[in-house]
Order: sequence, then C-alpha cells, then structure tokens
Amino acid sequence: MQGFRDALQRGILTGNPVSGCKFILEDGAAHQVDSSELAFRLAAQGAFREAFPLGRPTVLEPIMSVEIVAPIEFQGASLGPPLRCCGLPLLGFAPPPFPF
Repeated sequence: MQGFRDALQRGILTGNPVSGCKFILEDGAAHQVDSSELAFRLAAQGAFREAFPLGRPTVLEPIMSVEIVAPIEFQGASLGPPLRCCGLPLLGFAPPPFPF
C-alpha cells in the first residue's frame, strides 16, 4: 500500500501528485526468502506505472484566485495576458485601495 501512495505522490505524466485513483489488492503471497517491504513497495509502484496509462489520465489545470492591482492606464496590459491564456472569468473591477 505504501508503494502505491509513493507512486501517487510522483505521478508518471508530469511528476505531480495524482488524485482520484483507487487501489484494490486482489491477491498476493509472501515468501520468507524473497519477500520484503522494499519488494512489495516496488511491486506496487510497478503495477501503478503499468495500469495508470490504461485509465487514460488527464492533466487538470489548477484553479486559482488571482488579484491584479495596477493603475488604470495599465489595465489592458495587465489583464490581457491572463485573459488570452486561459479565458478567465472576471469577477469585477474595483479602484485600488491606495493611490499609485
């Protein structure tokens, strides 16, 4: 189980944590000579690396709240790139809390 958790922390697509993934152990056996914690951990990581691409994973964009504070004359230059890039919804404009 720990090997699976380790694999989730370092996803195989981008190296970022993986969410929404479940692990079900159906069968397993231990042998006195060959079985160790490291062997089970590596087996779980290998199983994850093999099975994960079969689920057609998708990289999700992060959702952030961003506040941009700039003088009114720079409004287009400061808001243009984020809107062009991601099509972010604007929640409104407010005058700056302090004069520039």
